[in-house]
Amino acid sequence: MKNNYLLLIISIFILSCKKEEQPVLSGFAKEGTAIVTCEGSFGANNGSLSFVDGSIATNNIFESANSGLVVGDVVQHYCRVGNRGIIVVNNSQKIMIVEAETFKLLKTLTTGFDYPRYAVAIDDERAYVTNGSGTGKVLVVNVSTLEVEKEIAIGKGPEMLLKKDKYVFICNSGGFNNDDNTVSVIDTETGSEIRKINVGDVPVDMDFDATGHLWVLCKGIPDYSNFPNVLRATEAKLVKINTATQTVAKEFTVLPVGSIDDLGRLAASKDRNTIFYTSGKGIYAMPINSNSLPLLPIIPQYFYGIDTDPQTGLLWCTQGNFSSNGYVKRFNTNGIVQDSVKVGIGPNNSIFN
Repeated sequence: MKNNYLLLIISIFILSCKKEEQPVLSGFAKEGTAIVTCEGSFGANNGSLSFVDGSIATNNIFESANSGLVVGDVVQHYCRVGNRGIIVVNNSQKIMIVEAETFKLLKTLTTGFDYPRYAVAIDDERAYVTNGSGTGKVLVVNVSTLEVEKEIAIGKGPEMLLKKDKYVFICNSGGFNNDDNTVSVIDTETGSEIRKINVGDVPVDMDFDATGHLWVLCKGIPDYSNFPNVLRATEAKLVKINTATQTVAKEFTVLPVGSIDDLGRLAASKDRNTIFYTSGKGIYAMPINSNSLPLLPIIPQYFYGIDTDPQTGLLWCTQGNFSSNGYVKRFNTNGIVQDSVKVGIGPNNSIFN
């Protein structure tokens, strides 16, 4: 009798463990959650996506939803478009359209995507995807028809892009040649570029502030002549664009010529009254009405990516290497760490539902 009772207890324990180990297979579009894109190791075909719900991260959600099918090499970005999503897989030269709720693969598109970078939703059916090669273009993707509708020629090496009203603003970095210093403006009603705004060299990231102005992070042209010491051949800048007039309103030199530091990413606070930007020395916080740059970082650590949770206001900062699982560390706006969650290899962007 005792043996039977013991076997019953062991069976319940085993079943309970198995239940806890079952991967999450739906709910990936639930409000208040986030998708973290993880690049993986370059050339290893092990990029992934992690789903973060509160303090719990579920890794490799695409593989779990698609019977072990891998995402690919360098998962750069994810974009929600209505009830579907677009996974941008950089070095695999493709995008993947999935159901946002389950991450079931609907179709993989490769034509025209030789170096895809970022995507932004235009409406519930269409998205713009930047192709970051030397000959810059944006591809208009319809997630209902699962096809590319058209291509729009813009500047060289397009990176981050954001939509405001009927306009899309796009950082043109120059790609591998670092030879562009503009932000393209596309009118989504006509589907054509209407203007290029000159900013600093190699613009890569941007966000809107509380007044609707656009802040652009420009890394400056790198000098590799003394590698591994990479210097700034041109200034790195933070540029504010008046989106109403589509002209530069203000600019700051963040790093001078010859600096061995580098700029990384940018994000606005929840109320959009503060701009956060990263360098090798840490994360800096700049009030949007300030006339001078901050002298010291509020978080003196290097992070690969930074995004702001629109509900909690916490800064989601990605950290790790490209050979083992990394972390999302969450900080309040005073730079105090709140917690961290373990995600996939090489985490870069956090995209919030």
